[in-house]
This record gives sequence, structure tokens and C-alpha cells, in this order.
Amino acid sequence: VQPIRVATSLGYIEISSYVVTYYWTNNSAEDIREHVREGAHRGNRVVMLHDAWGDRSATVNALWPIIDEMRAEGYEFVSATEILGLKVSDLM
Repeated sequence: VQPIRVATSLGYIEISSYVVTYYWTNNSAEDIREHVREGAHRGNRVVMLHDAWGDRSATVNALWPIIDEMRAEGYEFVSATEILGLKVSDLM
């Protein structure tokens, strides 16, 4: 809790309730897709995926199937700035 208070006092915005995809554990695209679906169905509303630091081909390969499946279930994809009602320049 203290790190969040310090970050907030410095003007940072904390976003939580996110899905952890465990991409760093060499999961397959299917594993990543399943982590996202399970997390979304548990009520997590933010998905964090990274395409950096090593081979992220599984993350990249999971992305469109995740988007297509979740949209078909009625989920909507928006940016953090849209969630917060801010402009990108407000966060930089």
C-alpha cells in the first residue's frame, strides 16, 4: 500500500485488477490466451501484454485470437487513457 501512496503523491496513476499472463515463463500462445480469458471471466478488466525482452512470439500470436474471442463475447478493448478519460499528453 505504501508504494501506491508514494506513487500517487508524485502524480502517478495506479491501474489494477489486471490479468497476469505469465508471458515470461515461456508459455505458449494458447496458455496466454487461456490466462486472459480466465482472468476476464473473474472480473479483471486490464490485460497487460508485452512485446519486448526476449522472444515474445507467443504473446504476439495470442493477441488476435484473444481480441476476436473476447469481442465475440461482448468485451470492448480500450486504452488506459480512455478508461481514465484523459489524453495521452496528460500521462506523459
